[in-house]
Amino acid sequence: MGKLLYSAAMSLDGYIAGPGGDMGWLAPYTGDASADELAAEVGALLVGRRTFSGDDPYRGTEAEGKAFGGLWDGPQVVLTRGVAPAVPGVTFCRRG
Repeated sequence: MGKLLYSAAMSLDGYIAGPGGDMGWLAPYTGDASADELAAEVGALLVGRRTFSGDDPYRGTEAEGKAFGGLWDGPQVVLTRGVAPAVPGVTFCRRG
């Protein structure tokens, strides 16, 4: 049997990602887990459109556009209200 780990955090204004999709504000609250350790435990990603389309810290490198900078590969589901682009390996779910 698989396990489900659900984790969510947001600022008081209701946004999970900061300006430009930045998630750096969350770092002080992640405990001792490294990105490598976290990536090894992730089976799938469920994210909002802002987080998916946000600022990529790996822009301009071979890891650009890859989850966890390329340390992880697997199914990704993006919730969106807008037009869903065609992105290989990513499922866009349009919500009303």
